[in-house]
Amino acid sequence: MLPVRIINLETSTERRLHMQEQMAAMGLDYRIVPAVNGGLLSQDEIDEIYRANAVLLRRGSHLSPGEIGCALSHIRLYREIVDNNIKAMAILEDDARIDKMILLAIEQYRHFPKDWDIVFLGYRMRATSLNTVQELPGKISLKQPKGFGHIRLAIGYIVSLDGASKLLKLTRDLHKPIDHYTGNYRLLNTYVVDPALVLPAGFPSTIGYQEKKEKEIGLWLKICPWLRHCPRILDFLGRRGPIRGTLRISVAIRHRTGRLLCACSPLNRRGR
Repeated sequence: MLPVRIINLETSTERRLHMQEQMAAMGLDYRIVPAVNGGLLSQDEIDEIYRANAVLLRRGSHLSPGEIGCALSHIRLYREIVDNNIKAMAILEDDARIDKMILLAIEQYRHFPKDWDIVFLGYRMRATSLNTVQELPGKISLKQPKGFGHIRLAIGYIVSLDGASKLLKLTRDLHKPIDHYTGNYRLLNTYVVDPALVLPAGFPSTIGYQEKKEKEIGLWLKICPWLRHCPRILDFLGRRGPIRGTLRISVAIRHRTGRLLCACSPLNRRGR
């Protein structure tokens, strides 16, 4: 049976019980591995993998201690796979709600395409297209994302030995959250199980996204105080940061302006 690892902070007892109940109900053989608490890391431990200056230049903001700890938790499992020559491993985070059909996907891992590096069991995705490459038992299919985009959410996936080796190389100088590496299907041979079998259970985040979001919102309110009357726009900007938020809005305005000009064009009217 494919080895299953569940990442869990020792202080998150409610999440641990939640995962244990699901595993017991499905009869899965698993092991809970202690997550890295980013808030307890020394500066030397952080500097060993995290390049603060590079992150600031590339992202415009630092990773939170929780994001660093989360990334290190996944990276440790990649090292376990490579050091012990494990052919594949299922990795789950402790805030997962798991469908029983996951058993079928795990049993079929030996029949995945020969080139696979990572197969997502749960995900949020932005992809131009999804191509079905294989039908699995239980009306489940294996699909491959194509075009521009990425896969978010590293809540549940199966990674191969080759995939773990690639991820170790990609994360040598950590400068992004871990799902920006696992979800980059232009660098990894990536597949997804459709429909998704692992979804967030709705626990509050322990990574620190909210703290960073609140800082971004505070910055936007200083620049544009009137935004407090537009909560949806403020939430949008808070999730993307000042630089990315501005770029996204400017691109959206240009796109809509271009469509409007095209619709009003005399040539377009003649065509109609």
